[in-house]
Amino acid sequence: MKVLGYVNRFSRGVYRVQKELEENGNGKASFDFSLNTAFRVVEPISTTYFEEGFGEEESDNKSTNKKEESTNKSTNKIEETPNKTPNKSGELPNKSGGTTQETTQERILVAIQAKPKITQKELAQSIGLTLNGIKYHIKNMTKLGIIKHEGSTKSGKWIIIK
Repeated sequence: MKVLGYVNRFSRGVYRVQKELEENGNGKASFDFSLNTAFRVVEPISTTYFEEGFGEEESDNKSTNKKEESTNKSTNKIEETPNKTPNKSGELPNKSGGTTQETTQERILVAIQAKPKITQKELAQSIGLTLNGIKYHIKNMTKLGIIKHEGSTKSGKWIIIK
């Protein structure tokens, strides 16, 4: 690590980190040098962290997820995978619960209807998706003939066809 420039010239940085972690009750960190251009430091979490009430939501979620997994395994139900192919009207079938592809596309359409000159970046911010997520949905919607972009890249506008 000294050669990589991650510790000072006296090679006391790793020692200081290990000492500080032990004093905090976390235990020693482990260093993984298997990566080509970086290294990974794995730091165990102190039990006092959970005793003081931190991380309760995460541990509760993990325990409920484990319960759900065990009940799913014990019931041996075969779940039907959702159909992701467009139906005859060119729309994707609606999936139950959460933000589905169809509801995301509907939200995109509402935003375009409100502001036809909206950019993909503005769409991503207003809907709460990543830019790549918006690009994915717009690509699908243009393939299905739901929307099209008219004009230049900077001064163009979206047109809702269907």
